[in-house]
Amino acid sequence: MGFFTWISSLRTRLTGPVVRSHRFSSDAFVAPGIPNPIPFPDSSVITFKRWRIFSLAIATFNACLAGLFPAALVVVFTTPLSHMPYTLLIYFAISVPIIFFFVTGENDSGDMFFFLKFFALRFVTWLGGSNLERPWAWKLFWRIYSIAGFWAHHFAHNYLESWRLKHPDHSITMFVDRGNRLEVPCPTLDDPTDDRLIIEHIYIFYRFSRIKRGLIHALLPKTLVRVDIIELVNGVSPGRATSSLNLGYYGHRQIGSFRNPSPLEGSRVILNTLSDEGIIRMTATTPEPPELTSSGTKTALNFVLAWDPQAAGVVILLPTIISLILCVTWPIVAVLKYEADVQTSVQTATSLASYIVTAGALLIALGTWFDSARVAES
Repeated sequence: MGFFTWISSLRTRLTGPVVRSHRFSSDAFVAPGIPNPIPFPDSSVITFKRWRIFSLAIATFNACLAGLFPAALVVVFTTPLSHMPYTLLIYFAISVPIIFFFVTGENDSGDMFFFLKFFALRFVTWLGGSNLERPWAWKLFWRIYSIAGFWAHHFAHNYLESWRLKHPDHSITMFVDRGNRLEVPCPTLDDPTDDRLIIEHIYIFYRFSRIKRGLIHALLPKTLVRVDIIELVNGVSPGRATSSLNLGYYGHRQIGSFRNPSPLEGSRVILNTLSDEGIIRMTATTPEPPELTSSGTKTALNFVLAWDPQAAGVVILLPTIISLILCVTWPIVAVLKYEADVQTSVQTATSLASYIVTAGALLIALGTWFDSARVAES
């Protein structure tokens, strides 16, 4: 009983009291002595550049963490009998306190990020200081949090709330392919901003939204082709497109300003367009003046995606290339190294190659069908 009391006391000391006088979720990492939500220092900390690689990094981290304890258990049971007692002692000395952290406290779900949340990240908040005098610690915090908790612990909610500390009054409604709605806090005409800053700001949340859709969407060869201004049906659902943002062309795609926003520095044309079209509007918690509430249909941005011909070509050819490599290498290795029968090796390689081509073709067809069905439905 004394051991568990000590562990509970240690956990309380590490986690500290949770401050709830804010709009963050219960999973927000608020350090003791800091009454406000954790700030987002500046937009250069997490911009989700190369978002596909970022998605792979998150998935890899989750896979490694999920396999940590099973892998350790395999090590325990493959240890020679002479060293088994010491290995078991080390294993349980490490795992029991962590499991205790998993299943106690505020979060009763017992998920694997609970220990990381209340131990590693609280340590970073302690480094940050109650007066925020060490901004490097908060940058480190958000980098760790983005990898360790993007698909857990309401990271999206807390990330957006941290931006609302900086831009509390105005927001932009965004969709990606008419789905995955996102309310993005944003600056206004009264703020010291220009087209370059607003475009970079919007592009951050486009990449953020793509990562939110999961690893499968990161692997699909779809790319951004343009950004439409759309009407909101009943102020909620995406309606018809009225026009597109003039962002210049990058190849055959109208996304030039996203790829190179430098020429927009000092300009306010796009910012004025967003304001005139009613895309930048006051948040729901801010009372809107009569001229805004009676202006008619609300509008939003819709990021239109399409299949990337080059990437799609690589995906389509990949099963064929793998099958050809297998057809050549399998018989050579089987005959030269294992002295197998040539005819049998060739037949085996051909069978495996045909399975790979068939499976690849079916997966591509299935992905295309799902995508076309979703577009037709929307």
